[in-house]
Amino acid sequence: MVASRGVKRALEIGGASGYSAIWIGEGLRLTGGRLVTLEYDAARAKELSDNIRRAGLSDIVEVIAGDGFQQIPNCRERSISYFSMPGSRTTNDSSISSIRAWIGMDYF
Repeated sequence: MVASRGVKRALEIGGASGYSAIWIGEGLRLTGGRLVTLEYDAARAKELSDNIRRAGLSDIVEVIAGDGFQQIPNCRERSISYFSMPGSRTTNDSSISSIRAWIGMDYF
C-alpha cells in the first residue's frame, strides 16, 4: 500500500517488535520515504530497533521510545502521508484530533 500510493513520510504508533514497520519500511525504500515508529514499552522499543537494524532499514525507519501521544511533538516530520496504529490500545476522540492537527491529516 505504501509503495503503490507513493508515500514519502509515514507515522506508526505502537511499533511492537517491528513486523509492520519492516513492511512499511520496505515500501518506503521504493519511494525514497521515511517512517517514524513510536513504541511505549522500552524493552519492545529496543527489540523493534534491533529488528529494524537487522532488516537493514535503519536509514529509513526511526524508532522513538515512549508514549506515542506524548512523543509525536518530538518527531521531526510533520507532513505525514500515511498513518498506522496497529496496536489494540484504546484511544479517545481528543487523542485522534490532536494527532490529526499535529500531522496535518484530514483522514486516517
